[in-house]
Formats: sequence, C-alpha cells, structure tokens
Amino acid sequence: MIDTFFHHVQEEPAPAQKPGVWLKQFAEMLGAQEIHYIEPANFGQSQRVVSYPSSKHAPCEHDVVKRLREQAKVFDWVAEATHYFAFSIQTSGCLVVAFSAPVNPDIRDSLPVILPLFSLLVDHQIKHSQKLSLLNENNLYRTILDSIPDLISFKTLDGTYQFVNQAARDHYDMPLTGKRIDEVYQDEDAVIVRKLDAEALEHDTPVRRHISVKTKDGYVNVDSIRAQVRDAEGALQGIVSISRDMETVEKHEAEMSRFYAFQKMLAQLASQFINVAPGAEDAAVDKALRLTGDFVGVDRVYVFLYDFDHDMIEYRYEWCAEGISPEIDNLRYMAISDFQTDWVDLHLQDKAVIIENVAELPKDSLLYETLSMQAIQSLITLPLLNDNDCLGFVGFDDVRSVRTWQEEERRLLRFLAQIITNLLVRKRQAEALVASKQTAERANQAKSLFLASISHDIRTPLGIMQNVTELLRTRAQPSYNLEYLGILDSALESLAGLVSNVIDLSKIEAGMMTLEHDTFNLEKSLFKLVKMQEQTAADNGLSLEFDYDRNLSNLVVFDENRLGRIINNLLSNAIKFTPSGSVILRVELLEKHDTNARIHFAIDDHARPITEAEQSLIANRFYRGKDDVGIEGTGLGLSIVVELLKLFDTALDIHRHDDHGNRFGFVLDMPLSEMQSTSVNQPYQGRLALMLGVMDEAMLKVKRAWEQLGFTFTQPPFRDVSPVSLCLVPSDLSKDERAWLKDYPPQMIHQIVSNHALDPVDDYSDFQSTTLVTPHFLHEMFVKTLLAESTDVLAQGKTGHKKVLYVEDNPLSRQTMHEILERRGYDVVTANHAEQAFEMLTRMHFDTILMDVQLPGMDGFEALKLIRARGGTYETIPIFMLTAHALQDDIDHFLEGGATDVLTKPFGVQRLIDVIEGRPVAHWRSKTTLALPKHLPYFDAVSFTKQYKEFMDTGLSIIRNFLQQAPQDVANIVKAFEQRDLTQVAYYAHYFKSSCAYSGAARMAYLCKVIDDAAKERKIRLIQSALSALKDIFVDTEKALTGFLDEQKS
Repeated sequence: MIDTFFHHVQEEPAPAQKPGVWLKQFAEMLGAQEIHYIEPANFGQSQRVVSYPSSKHAPCEHDVVKRLREQAKVFDWVAEATHYFAFSIQTSGCLVVAFSAPVNPDIRDSLPVILPLFSLLVDHQIKHSQKLSLLNENNLYRTILDSIPDLISFKTLDGTYQFVNQAARDHYDMPLTGKRIDEVYQDEDAVIVRKLDAEALEHDTPVRRHISVKTKDGYVNVDSIRAQVRDAEGALQGIVSISRDMETVEKHEAEMSRFYAFQKMLAQLASQFINVAPGAEDAAVDKALRLTGDFVGVDRVYVFLYDFDHDMIEYRYEWCAEGISPEIDNLRYMAISDFQTDWVDLHLQDKAVIIENVAELPKDSLLYETLSMQAIQSLITLPLLNDNDCLGFVGFDDVRSVRTWQEEERRLLRFLAQIITNLLVRKRQAEALVASKQTAERANQAKSLFLASISHDIRTPLGIMQNVTELLRTRAQPSYNLEYLGILDSALESLAGLVSNVIDLSKIEAGMMTLEHDTFNLEKSLFKLVKMQEQTAADNGLSLEFDYDRNLSNLVVFDENRLGRIINNLLSNAIKFTPSGSVILRVELLEKHDTNARIHFAIDDHARPITEAEQSLIANRFYRGKDDVGIEGTGLGLSIVVELLKLFDTALDIHRHDDHGNRFGFVLDMPLSEMQSTSVNQPYQGRLALMLGVMDEAMLKVKRAWEQLGFTFTQPPFRDVSPVSLCLVPSDLSKDERAWLKDYPPQMIHQIVSNHALDPVDDYSDFQSTTLVTPHFLHEMFVKTLLAESTDVLAQGKTGHKKVLYVEDNPLSRQTMHEILERRGYDVVTANHAEQAFEMLTRMHFDTILMDVQLPGMDGFEALKLIRARGGTYETIPIFMLTAHALQDDIDHFLEGGATDVLTKPFGVQRLIDVIEGRPVAHWRSKTTLALPKHLPYFDAVSFTKQYKEFMDTGLSIIRNFLQQAPQDVANIVKAFEQRDLTQVAYYAHYFKSSCAYSGAARMAYLCKVIDDAAKERKIRLIQSALSALKDIFVDTEKALTGFLDEQKS
C-alpha cells in the first residue's frame, strides 16, 4: 500500500476518472469491505457521498464530518462487526473506509498514513480534468504528511533522507533532508538503522519493530514500521518508515484494556440480571449502579423515573462514591415541565444528555441552578426506553472533576441502560400481575360458579328423567312402547343438548371449554341423532336419510357429546329451512390408518341455495336471511357449530349445489378405538325371513338392511319351507290381510314398516319401525324383542353381587338410581349427605362409593378427601364422583383429590355399570393441541450472532449463565403449576421466556409463551403438555448451546 502511494507521487497524474473507479481500486489495494468519499465542497452542508460498492451508504456522514471538523483529523469506531476509519485534511474532503473487525494490526497502524494520501488522490481525480504539475502535487502530499503526528521519512537506497514530515523534523535538532544515515545518527545508532532498513529491503511486506530513536530531547521508544517503495515498473526506489511514540501506543492499549474490562463487567451483569429472582429487581438495579459507578470512577450514579400522567420525575435509585453526599432525599420529585426542552425531549428522542462542563451553562437557567446546587461538574444521562415508552433515565455525575466521555464508553453505558430498562419492565410486570391477581381470580371464580350452578340445576332433573325412562324400559313392555321409550330418551337427550348448547357457548366465551374423548359407536351414535329428527322431518313432509360408509370402523375415540351437538344443529337447520324434498346425513371415509381415520361429514338439503354473500354471514349469531322470516329458532345453531369445530381444528365448509339446495360439511381426524367392535355383520346367517306386500323402494331399503345381517328373504307360500324367524310387513297392508299373523308360530318376529311417523299397531306385531333403519338398529330391536319375552329384560344382564354406597341429596335421583342398580343385581345403600355416609362407612363394608359433589353441608369433594385420609382400605376403595359440573378444571380437581373417576350428569346407565365393574372404557379427559412451528430452531445462532455481534463475550457469558439457571427456572414453573397457582405460572413462564430469548433458545421461548398464555386462560391440560415438551426440548437446546460454545472456543 505504501509503495503504491509513492508510485502515484512520482508518476504523472492520469486524466480524471469517475470516482467509483478510484474507490474500487483503493478498496482492492486496502482489502476493505467498503469505502466512501465525501466531497470537500459540501463540508458542513448536505454532503454528496460517493461509495463503493454503490449499494453501501456512508455511516452517519453528517456526524462524521462534524466530528472531523471540530475534534480530530483522524478517528475510528466499531459498529455491527465493522471497523470504520475516517480522515480529513483541511478542505480536501474526507474518506471513510470499513474493514471487517478486528483489523490486522499492521494494516491498522499504516492506515493513518496511507488513507489520507488516497483521500487526496481521489479528490485530485474528481476535481481536475487536466494534468497538474508534479510540483503542485508534491506540495499537496507534503501538506498531508505534515499533518500526521507520526514520524514519517523516505530514504533512497543509499540511505539519504529525501523527505521527512513536520513531526520528524520537530524531533531532531537538525534538518534531515539530503543527509545520510551516518550524518544523522552516531555510530551504534547508525548501525541499527541500517540493519532495520536492510531487513525491510529483504521483505515484500512491512516490517514492524520496537526501537529507541534519538531526538533532540534524548532517546524515545517508538513503534516503527518500514516498507519498500517501488516505481511503476516495480523497481525498488527506497524505504519509507513510520514511527509512533510508544507512550502513545501504551496509552491506547490501556484504554482498550479498560474498554474490554468494562465490557466484561457489563456481560456479567447482563447474565446475572437475566435470571434475577422475582421481587429482587430493586436490589439488582442498586447492584448495577454500584458496580458501574465504581468501575468507571464517577462520583454518583442514579435512576430517575418519568410519570408523564402526573408531570413528575421521581428520583428512585442512587449510588454514591465514598465521600460524596447523596441527593435522593433532596430531589425526590421534580416537575417534568421544568426540564422538558433541555432534558426530557432529548430522552424521548432516544438521545443522551451530555454536559461536559456545568460551569459553561447559562447561569440563569434552572438546569444550571439544579446541577450546581449538587456541585456537579460533568454528567451524562441516557434514556431508559422500552419500545416507544420512555421509563426514565440513568445518569452519571462527576463532582470532583470535569470528564469527557469517549464514544466506546457511551455505547457501553447504553448497554447498561438497556439492562436497567429490562429490570424495570420486569418489576412493572410483576407488580401488575400481583395487582390483578385477586381481580382475575374473583372473575374466574364468578364465571366458574355461574357455569357450575346453572349446569347442576338443569342437568340434574334431566338425569332423573333419563333414569325414569331406563326403569320403564327394564319392565316388560309391548314392543312399540320400547320404541316410544327410545324416542322419549332421544328427546331428553335433545333437550340436554339444547341446554348444553347454551352452556357450551358460555364456556367458549369464558375460555373454559375442553373436550372429553370417549370410545363410542359412531354409526349408532349418528343414527340416534337422525332418528331423533325423523318425526320433525316427517311433519314437514321431508324424507330423512342416513348414508354411512360401510368401510368405516364403528368404534372411535372422540367427543361424542359435542360431535352430536354439531350434527344435531346442522340437521335441525337443514330440516327447518327445507320446504320439500330430502335431507341426507352422509358419512364418508377419506383415509384410514392403523390408529386413526379421516372422515368427511356432510348434510345435504333441498333448502333455498345460499348466496356467496350470505356464506360469510350465515354463521353469525342471530343472523336471519331476508327470506327466512317466520322460521322458528334462536339463530345460535350455526354459530355454535363453527365455534365447536374450531376446537377440533377444522372448519365448516358451505357449498351451494348447482341445481338445488346446499351442503354443510366438515372433515375430522378421529382416533380409532383399540377395543374390538362387536360386529353385527351376518349374525343371522342362514335364517329365513318373509316379506309381505308390495316391494317399493322404501321396503327394499329395509330388506337390504336385514340382508346385511344375514337373513334370506322368501315369498309366500312358505308352509313347506324351514321355520321363518322374521316377517316384514308394510304398514299399508290391510288389517284383514295381516290378521292371519296372529295364528302364526310365536317364535316369528313381526316387523311393521311405515314410511312415516309411528302409530300404534295391532297387538300381534312385535315391533314397528320406519324405513329409516341401519343394520345395527335392526339388530338391537331384534335382540330386545327376544329378551322382552322374559318377565325382566335385564335379568340376563345382572352383575355380580356388590355393595354400593350412593350419596345424593336429591330424593328423586336417589330413588331412581337405587332401583336401577338393584335391578342390575347390586346391593344399594343410600345417604343424603356426607355425615350420613361416614356413619354408613363405619357400620358397613362397601365395594364402591358413588358420591355426588354438590351436597348440603360438607360437599362431596371434602368428603372424598376425608375418606381417603382414613387410610387402609379407604385409600383404594373405588370412589366415583357424580357431578353436573362440566368444567374441566373441576374434573381435574376431583381426580387429583383421589377420585377413581368422574361421571358428568346426565350419564348413561351402561356407562355407570362399566366403571363400577372396572371395564376398560378408553377415553381422554381433554384435548390439547400443541404444535410447535417447524421453522423454530433449538438455538437460533444467526439471530444470536447478529444481536451480540459487538459484544460476543457478553453473549457467550449469557449462554453459560442460562445453562446453569434454566433447570431451576423450569422447576419454578413446575412447582407453581403443582400448587395450581396459575398467576405464578404465568409470571415464571414470562420471566423464563426472556431468558430463553436473550440466549437464542427460540423453541423454548415459544413454549414459555404458550405456557404464559395458557395460564392466563386457565388451560390446565395445555400447560401440562407444554411443560412436558419443555423438559424434552431443553435437552436438545442444551446440546445446541453447548455446541455453539465449543465452536466459539475453537
């Protein structure tokens, strides 16, 4: 680089070229990333900047120019992993050159000489289109070299000084130009200089040595660089030497050492304060002020907080050096408006307030009065900004001397300001959490109490009515009565569904909805819903059909209740809005795997086609189309469907048929049950059936369903055929035509088929149905009819003898459940409150306890805990909690308190029997969907490196501290969750999220946010899933962070 410059000094100047061409050449010579030239004519104005590469922009050119003019001719700084050097020479413009930090020391030390020369050459090429004389150019170069404080000289090959700059001339007591080495130095010194020059001539690269140079003031230790100078043809011309006083070098190294020590101290503070314990924020701020103040040697460090709502500045924190009086009690509060212009407005603009000498302030200003009253000579204050919110400022006072803060120190103080800001934000969040905790808990309790109360008050009588229908069914009944009881049962379930619609909507709005997954027969469950709507469809003159894919497994694990709610609402809407034609429920298997199936559900109607504009409105609550006036309904059905489908991570698809009607469909992924379904395929293989009357399409549907069960149909005459087990009779067959059936052998079962709603039929018929049937339905009716011939339908299904204690305060519930269980073969003892139950337990042994939750006096949950506390057999006796409280938190609470299981009213009798007998009933209490974004890495090395590019030591220290503290942070969240203190769970998760984010642990930071949000919304199961994932992910995160630390070491 040096010889290139001297080559340009000696040769004729080339015609003017575009500035970018010169900048490119110089960048290649220097090995620089970028280079910017600011034209001299624009100094102090709006500068015109020429850059290479052209896509780059000169950093803060206005500030650079101002500083070059007012403070220095040469200065440098580091920003964003880039080391910038700026130079100016009077009116010759300025040059900004950028290198990748850190810069090679040899290059860095030679830059103060070379770059001003390049700056001049660029300026020369831009300004001049004609040749300049060598004399004028040399005069310009001499001016440049004379402005440099280092000792610079050029010697020819014979050791004659041809040029020395002003700094070198000042160090000697004789003119050097034209003199040889022997004429300047004494014998021993001359030998050393020749030896150094010879060494430089042997090397193509600069040679750097520490030597002692004799000056007029004696010997001076210098850091000397020598380099060859060649002409355009490469011929060696001489040696250029650049020497710098070692005292200056050592001073610079001392400043850098102090800078790095300051940086290290701040890194330690950052790593400690990221994991500061809750409630210890004030002590952490005090520690930060003390350590920083002691390190930088100021007299006072403090933090003021802004309260803009009350026009107030509060003196909150203070540290004073020994011998310095505190001021916090004297200046506790001040008005913002008194310092708005010179102080507060600058902080709001994210600018520091720097006063290097208080004595120079206007003596009549309030600022001077306030500062001089505290004997402050110099100060610097930096704003505490959180996004756009200015919390206050941190300040540093010098009382005993005047101080000038260097740029590097200011940057590190800003880092400290950010640390303090984070502590204050964390303290503010903690205080807000504590302040809102009681209010939030009261609100949640009120919502929970309302939902639990209304759920209990409505569901309990519904449960009693269902129990009564169960008792009626267990007594001998005509077959058509069994059918009527089934319809009554379905109607009660429908009423329970309507009630549940309202309660579920309230739960969804309150954020308390969870999903209960049980094993059930999908075909049977959906068919019951269709049968329940059959009478309404018939009254409207509609045909209701059920199209079920036979390739689909019947037993699935899903939330039967809410799936039924969705289907029932869609069927009800379709029937309500279809004036004529049919409504069809279609269930189609899309995909099937070993453990789950993807199923499409659709309801096709013949209603008025829905327009595209209406499709975006139709699911809104209370929405009615302009043509729907007079149609009954609340307008909530579709909105509830949409909200429930969201819980299943799917959506309602509304499709308008081209010719008629609409399709309302959705797709669900359903887990398949591990239990084997009881197959109804071909159970009556080889049995004969007789069909009477005309074979229309409706009768053929029923016939095909029986054939799927294995029946073979024949026509009369049949007396010479094997015994017939079934006779299929259309309802429009005249009474006389079917009178002969009463004389037929009693083992034949007579089914009367109607196309419409059911009416009483002749006594000789065994059961009646419409044409809406499934093989499973017919199989059940066939079996029930066979069992009805006995005096007690359930006699064959009695269980083994068990003693059951049933605790229930509602007398109707006690009566009906007592009879149901007794008819099932159980020995039942009832109690109407907890104290009576304790008395029974003292006198008798029970195999099972059924405990209602809402009891007078002591509630069921308290009774449960007291029973378990007795120890012995009471710790293991099955205790089932019966409750109308359908909230998931309550169910979790009961299970954690020792309940064997929880049954939510109203529940089916068979469900109760299954749990009493310990039969496996696969179910999931709730659904929690936890899907982590795939793009999130365990450790985001790219973002981390960018964040800490200037302070990588700080970043690495933060990672090491994180790895030590993270297990305890996770333990804090787990402990708070075990205590069900969701406010603390949210606090610790939010706090740990910050630690993860600072450390680049992106995946863990995301999980902490999930836990934080779930705790605020009281989603217990989601917290459990996220905590489980958090523990697993920490293992991989730890590996990634440790690997990054190892890479940095190498």
